[in-house]
Amino acid sequence: MLQIGFGIVLFTQYLKVVPSNSGERAVEAEMSETVRYETREGVALITVANPPVNALVQPVRAGLDAALSRAIEDPDIGAIVIRAQGRTFPAGTDVRDFHREADRPRLGEVCARIEVAPKPVIAAIHGTALGGGLELALACHYRLALAGTQFGLPDVMLGVVPTAGGTQRLPRLVGPARALEMLLSGRPVMAKQAERAGLIDKMIRKNLDRAAFGTARNMAREGQPPRPTRAWTAGLRDPGAYLAVVAGRRSALLDAPEAAPAKVVHLVEAALLLPFDSGLAMERAVYESLVDSPEARGLRHAFLAERRCARDQGRADAPPRKVELVAVLGQGADAARVARACLAGGLPVLLAEPDGPVRLALRARIVADYSEDVRTGRVASEDRDAELKRLRTAGTLDDLGEAGMVIATERNPEVQSAELARAGAEAPPGTLLALGAGADLAEMDRISGRPGDVLGLHMPPPAHRTRLLELAMPDGAAGDLVPSGIAFARRIGKVPVVLASGTAGQLTGALEGALFAAAEVLALTGTDPAAIDAAMRGVGLPLGPFEKADRGWLHPVDAPGGDSRLRARMQGAGWTGRAAGQGFYRYGTDGALQGVAPEARRLIGALREASRVPAAVTSPGEDEIRRRCLLAMANAGARLVMAGVVARPSDVDVAAIHGLGLARWLGGPMEAADQIGLLHARNLMRGWSGAGDLSMAVWTPAPLLDELIRSGGDFDSLNG
Repeated sequence: MLQIGFGIVLFTQYLKVVPSNSGERAVEAEMSETVRYETREGVALITVANPPVNALVQPVRAGLDAALSRAIEDPDIGAIVIRAQGRTFPAGTDVRDFHREADRPRLGEVCARIEVAPKPVIAAIHGTALGGGLELALACHYRLALAGTQFGLPDVMLGVVPTAGGTQRLPRLVGPARALEMLLSGRPVMAKQAERAGLIDKMIRKNLDRAAFGTARNMAREGQPPRPTRAWTAGLRDPGAYLAVVAGRRSALLDAPEAAPAKVVHLVEAALLLPFDSGLAMERAVYESLVDSPEARGLRHAFLAERRCARDQGRADAPPRKVELVAVLGQGADAARVARACLAGGLPVLLAEPDGPVRLALRARIVADYSEDVRTGRVASEDRDAELKRLRTAGTLDDLGEAGMVIATERNPEVQSAELARAGAEAPPGTLLALGAGADLAEMDRISGRPGDVLGLHMPPPAHRTRLLELAMPDGAAGDLVPSGIAFARRIGKVPVVLASGTAGQLTGALEGALFAAAEVLALTGTDPAAIDAAMRGVGLPLGPFEKADRGWLHPVDAPGGDSRLRARMQGAGWTGRAAGQGFYRYGTDGALQGVAPEARRLIGALREASRVPAAVTSPGEDEIRRRCLLAMANAGARLVMAGVVARPSDVDVAAIHGLGLARWLGGPMEAADQIGLLHARNLMRGWSGAGDLSMAVWTPAPLLDELIRSGGDFDSLNG
């Protein structure tokens, strides 16, 4: 039942259908290029027309303000409708122009004018009402929404808080629990949920404009008064329960590295404790304190970097090929994880291994991996069962059908060639033939006998958990190959990054190699490996560089970053990682980590002396460890940009966030270098690069830094 406003019966009365030929002729007057104004039967219809998403930029805000003034001052107008043209209700301020939100009138000022209007204002909402768009709707006195509309306040995902009353009005309507869920998660809710929660008055199944006009016309005729959200108290009725919800959320955020979530909790608390206008002033002050913070800059950069990738990848030369079934070739951990990534994305998977016992062993491994994830709570048992139902085995590729992809997962070049030759001979025409990291695509194109079907594909380990999919194409690739790879990535829930040249895995491999090389040098100069790992886990990495090395990167095929004397000596001693019971760390029989291995410490000390690497007077703290590792990755990224492997620096950041797990609020290593300042970053690296032979390559500044410093640019200036 409707809880806010004038009761469901009365509201239904206002929603009477309006005959299409009723009333006086509409009078229209353009208020601006982006806001239209017209009147009909005592109703002012204000329409935002700023495609593609009707962003609430300054001209739109000014147009809304002028239209509202006109409607309020017109004695013949009894009600006002705010709506939008095109695919969606207004979006918030353009992310690229956050600072221009301060240009008058601010959105908060427009919302305040709506709320104090002496005539009822109805929001007619369709598409999405996100950020400032939802704040605009919250300021209106009544809200109608088309079925399927989504509502959300994703500001915290960009490192800020709402700035037009969202934290003060939303709890009044829906209470603290739902308000905090929306504000902290950034996830949208659908119109039906919004109606049940009291966020909107009614969901309209069709003809929203007609329903909104009819409601407004009836309100105007009957003299229905405004219903300002600021006066609504349904969500504030139980102060004790309200404060208990706030306290619970505050406690859960004690260790959060970002500032915005905790500030949101304070603001929702203020909605109960402070006068409304004081809460608005506090919200504005908090926004201004956050908008230029490193976290907010990093989150905005990450958002724009992802959007840039999506925009460029949307320019397809041809429609993608359909992929309805994936055949996985291979026998080891990579094959199991790639299969799981496809299963989790909803695709059926065929384990196409001619050796029967090997095929059964691979399936058993996948089942065992699922069982372990269910035991540890990573996967629900019902999800495991549903995904395993899509897993099949076969000795050939005959069952692949017309809409399929073959993924060869073995990294050994000879095995890779044999698998691809088999796939080229057995797979139906048009099947996509995908190879893993490091594959020579031109050679594999030739071996397959299927020019135009071969592409490089790399999911950083563990493939079923990371979100990145690196794509590489051979020279002269068919026009549908790139869109096909992108469509496949999105089908299984991955973020695709298409390399401009090179081989799949080259991007994340370079970043991981630089990270590990920096970690090695830090260890050789006296920093404890466990401290290095802990510092990097603190910026989002699921495992630190030494922990991750112990998961398998000490094996020659897997080791990124080229030769490593430390790694080579550990391999020679048989200390190859967790599977062997010892690597940089010691492990129990159950695989549990037991601390840095004393043998590894002694080996690091011996290599330090042999390499003439001076020990640091004091070990660097967490921030210094992170800075050195991030700049090592940024330096590697700069070399990739210069080599033409990636189209722009921000692609490196997308890969670091979704492939390595780096925290979004950092923005990625290239953004981190920009925030440090390239001149300062270069000077720091020059100082570090003199610490010994191992450090020279990782921190010797790439020539691109010199070029950008001379021109006054930064990495972001190359993003376009």
